[in-house]
Amino acid sequence: MTAKAGGPETAAIKAASADDTPGRTLKLSVSASTGTFNRFLAWINGVNVINTDGQDKDWEGIIGSDKAHVHVRAWGIGAAKYTVGIDLPGTADDQELECTLSKGFHETEITI
Repeated sequence: MTAKAGGPETAAIKAASADDTPGRTLKLSVSASTGTFNRFLAWINGVNVINTDGQDKDWEGIIGSDKAHVHVRAWGIGAAKYTVGIDLPGTADDQELECTLSKGFHETEITI
């Protein structure tokens, strides 16, 4: 499932940006690698862009050209593993971060 660019969260993210430039495209994905998940949540600059009951999800939108703060939380069973994917098309190589739950929870924060 993919949320398309230009939705209400894109406008909110751009509004939270400190600059007036046209911005850049960001693709964010969260997916289960192993195990069972109950919830994935992700925010960009404080705006919720992913909220799912453990299903894999992608989001794509426009962010400002200044720094963007990405915050991801996951809940599941035991030491399940999930992947956070970040893509800035035409700007940088795709990045994937594999994370492991600790006692059924994990969160990560990334500034890009």
